[in-house]
This record gives sequence, structure tokens and C-alpha cells, in this order.
Amino acid sequence: KIKTSKKFSVNPKKFSSGFRGFYKFQKPTIQHTVDIAHTANFSVPGAGKTIMSYAAYTHLKEQGIVDQLWVIGPKPSFQPWEDEYEKLFGKSSEKNVIRYAGTRTQRIILLPKLQSADVVLLSFGLAGRDWQRLQRQWAKNMKKIFLIIDEAHHIKTIKMTTGGGELTTAAAVIELGKGATKRCILTGTPLPHDWYDLWSQFTFLYPDGEVF
Repeated sequence: KIKTSKKFSVNPKKFSSGFRGFYKFQKPTIQHTVDIAHTANFSVPGAGKTIMSYAAYTHLKEQGIVDQLWVIGPKPSFQPWEDEYEKLFGKSSEKNVIRYAGTRTQRIILLPKLQSADVVLLSFGLAGRDWQRLQRQWAKNMKKIFLIIDEAHHIKTIKMTTGGGELTTAAAVIELGKGATKRCILTGTPLPHDWYDLWSQFTFLYPDGEVF
């Protein structure tokens, strides 16, 4: 219904004056992200998934549906998120986009500062390792989180070790996602190996929905 609809309600007023607008093919995907509870964007590499995500986030924030954007992804993806933020909003990413990183002590010190950020970036490893701490912080700050997994196909294979035994990062990220108001996955290669690659991705989106 959304794909065939001509509706496009997203008007990113907060984007900088240099923003030239969306491509026609981007608009249905942005609308889909806004209208559906938890979504997947499998657009091909280079289609502008970061821009589309920022557009949906801006609209949802203006509507009071979410307060903050968190992005879990590989470390090389952090710079593009920071660069696109500066281009789209015309603001420095230094104060508005924070990387959750460092030693355990450094991360604990950083936690209270995350509340003032517009966007928080973190790696798969730290999302898996600190998911309980981060979820408690969200509840403490009473933030409505829009949680995105960039290059989401990675959550199938990466593992972590905890004191309670071995736990896949996918399982930890799925648990973290339960504390978010809205969830989204991004990847241009959702099926790098076989159909099982989709299990963790869709379980993150709908952990109680038993999609598979």
C-alpha cells in the first residue's frame, strides 16, 4: 500500500539550505520507515540509506515519536554518518554526534554525556558487551530511542564472551533493541550466504513476532 501510494509527508525543515532534495526512488522508502513500526532498508549500496534514515529520524523527532538516534555498525561506517550529519543539518558533528567507545571506565564516564547528543554511534562489539548498561541508561534518561543497525548482515556472525558464558552479539543486540521505541536495519547485502542470514535481522525488528 505504501509502495503504491503517492503520499510523502516528510518535510525535513531542519536540513541545511544546501540540501537539494530527495531522489524520487528514496521517497517511498522514507515514508515506509516513518509509517511502519520497525523497518528494513535493503536498498543497493550507494542509494543513500544514511540520508533516508536521517530524513525519517528528523520527521519522527519533530512528531515527538523519538528523541534520539542510535546507530550500531562497523567502525568504518561512523565517519559517513558524521559527514552526512554535517551536510544535511549544517551543524558540526563534534558536539551533536558522539561515538560510544573507549575503555570500560571511559565508557561509564561517557554515559551521562550521551543524553545531550542527537546521534550516538557504537560498534557491534560494544553494543553486545554493554547492552544491559545502555538499556538501563535509556530508561533512566527516559529517552525514546530510534535504533538503527547499519550493515545489519554482520549481526549473524560476530560473537562475544561474557562471564555467564558465550553469547552471540546478535542475541545481545536483539535484547538491546527491545528497549528502543523504533528499530530499523540497513544493508545492501541482506543475504550474503543463505536465508538464515535474515533470522537475526528480522528477530531484531520483531523479537516477539516470530517472523521466521
